[in-house]
Amino acid sequence: MKERLKTFRCTSCIFTVTFILLFFTFAGCSKKDSSVNPEEQQKPLSGKLLYEWDLSGIHQFDFSTMTDTKLMDGHYPSLLPDGKIVFVSSNVSISIASADGSEQNSFLRNADMLLISLQASRDGNYIAFTNINSSNGVLPGTFVYKLDGTKVAEFHDLFNPSWTPDGRLVMSGSYELALKPRTTNAGGLYITDKSLKNTSRIDPGFTEPLMPSVSPDGKQVAFIMDKHVWKINLDGTGELQITKGNSEEYFPSWSPDGKYIAFDGYLTCGTIGVVSSSATTEVNDKTSYWVHSENYGYPSSNNQICWY
Repeated sequence: MKERLKTFRCTSCIFTVTFILLFFTFAGCSKKDSSVNPEEQQKPLSGKLLYEWDLSGIHQFDFSTMTDTKLMDGHYPSLLPDGKIVFVSSNVSISIASADGSEQNSFLRNADMLLISLQASRDGNYIAFTNINSSNGVLPGTFVYKLDGTKVAEFHDLFNPSWTPDGRLVMSGSYELALKPRTTNAGGLYITDKSLKNTSRIDPGFTEPLMPSVSPDGKQVAFIMDKHVWKINLDGTGELQITKGNSEEYFPSWSPDGKYIAFDGYLTCGTIGVVSSSATTEVNDKTSYWVHSENYGYPSSNNQICWY
């Protein structure tokens, strides 16, 4: 199998990233818990992944060509409907860039915040992000802004926002920092109404669900619990563990057709992998669905993923 190796350097490690060039399917994978139709397993994946890779900046992985391109420096990328990318350009600033990473313009800055987990609404009219800093009266939680820098709403002690197609937000009462959950509110998953003024809890009593990600059809939410990917319906039913094993997964992201979930994961190092969204898959070093993996390095948890 042909491979292309690419090396990233940071202050504490060297990352060796492997991209499989011939094909990327689930054919030949042995997953005894899988309920995926065998015909589905033969289909190559499509679309692109927009993601942050640790200290290396924002990248784009193209499934059609199996190639990876660094677009720019920055964190927590999210795609707008017109193809532009909104992202955290520094710890206290948010910018918009063209699809190739050029023509960057900052439109929001707040020195009292520490910004993570930026998400654009499906219609591209709003952004939501988490602030985990407490300074000068600014409290930790989720903030919603228009793209002109006008604040629309804020939710104290709710984190990692994800938009539904109809303009509601799903958030967690906990957030993850340095691979450890922090809970400043009652744990759980919460959803707003369309006015972004009221919230209600949707989970059946989870303690520390993290990093919610709403499915493309708006009917389900994937999230991290006990370091693995889970999902439930937005009404709190249909609980299913998606990944299991000795690995750790973070930042789940749905494929555009809702059939797969990508994640930022750690076996002995950092990886990006893909599993079925309708079955339980054991994640180990013998599975063959890695988009890319590194052989060395210390795990971090900044690798937000957007599949489009």
